[in-house]
Amino acid sequence: MARIDKHVALLGNELSRAPLDHGSVLANETEASRDILSWKGSRMITGRRIATLALAAACAAVPLTTVSAAEAHAGTVNVSGFGPTKCTDIGNGKVCATGISGSPDGYDAAYEKWGGSTVTARFQLICINGFSKWDNGTFTISAGQRKSFVFSVGDQGSCKVLLHSGGSAFSSPYVVIP
Repeated sequence: MARIDKHVALLGNELSRAPLDHGSVLANETEASRDILSWKGSRMITGRRIATLALAAACAAVPLTTVSAAEAHAGTVNVSGFGPTKCTDIGNGKVCATGISGSPDGYDAAYEKWGGSTVTARFQLICINGFSKWDNGTFTISAGQRKSFVFSVGDQGSCKVLLHSGGSAFSSPYVVIP
């Protein structure tokens, strides 16, 4: 820690002796480093100069910063996470379900159709705890299309998606919210 403090103090001394140049804008961190290390006399840096150097340092550091999804979710309410998507092949396509954590929690229902004629269908969410909810109405889907609906219902535990079409119902496997 003392070593870091020493470097910060040395950098502060260099900054206080850096030349005052209002006409240039720092283009990259190399120019900023060169500008800090080349000094003349003992001129004071103005607030604008310090702000420019701070902005250049921040811009240079941003691409190097990485945050895992778990770290981001720990401090932010609006970050969404997706559990594994689980699907059932129904012959001419697949019906899938995914648990979504975020604001609010919910479940994604999807139908990807790769064959057969155009059909009218509807999604229903069925949960082990007895909760059930329908989507907002029927939709038509043709081969080569994918349709989905998000049930923003909070965490209902283990749930599956039913695809109702032509008097039949096709079920996805159960999923949970991560």
